[in-house]
Amino acid sequence: MRQANLTTPLLLRSLRSPLFCLLALLSGLAAPATRAQVAFNGVLATVGTRATNEDNLEAVAVDSGGNVYAIDRSYSFTGNSPFPTTVFTLVKFAVQTDGSYVESTLATPPSGHFLAGVAVDAGGNVYYTDLTSSAIVELTPSGSGYTSSTLSISISQPTYMAVDASGNLYIVANSGAVYEEALSAGTYTQYQVWGGNGAGNDTGVAVDAAGNVYVS
Repeated sequence: MRQANLTTPLLLRSLRSPLFCLLALLSGLAAPATRAQVAFNGVLATVGTRATNEDNLEAVAVDSGGNVYAIDRSYSFTGNSPFPTTVFTLVKFAVQTDGSYVESTLATPPSGHFLAGVAVDAGGNVYYTDLTSSAIVELTPSGSGYTSSTLSISISQPTYMAVDASGNLYIVANSGAVYEEALSAGTYTQYQVWGGNGAGNDTGVAVDAAGNVYVS
């Protein structure tokens, strides 16, 4: 039986307030963001950093080869406007034989599009959510690059996501609902939905080997 914990702490609600978001933005501009991984021997190692103070790495996934995928959110101030322009990209940190990482950009959506979640399955297919266009995009390895396609999944404003060993997707929507999209013969079918109280405060989703779903 699959389970979902849809309880949202009061703290998370306050973290989504406009005032807190503004303060978080201003404080985030004060220091570069980093990404780190915990190796099997327990040693913490930095995977990637950002050289500018207006760049942040969010939403991370790791494939079976140790390659790291993340959503990059950058801010750019233009003219005299006090408000920054936000640009999202999907980046990959490819692990090298010496243990270092090489960064590359996998996807850059149109300006104004908000990317939220990223996941990677056992076959190396990478998925990300485009909240602005209510789309879930799959990047399939092809030669030295990837082929992009939008999945036929109808979910309004998808945010965070996870994928299990069978390729089934678990997607959090901005409404607070959690969707399970079951994969069969290359086609996704909406299997079940949890929650959907309109809170929109969920900040992550994960699934274990037994099929239990966890939502924060």
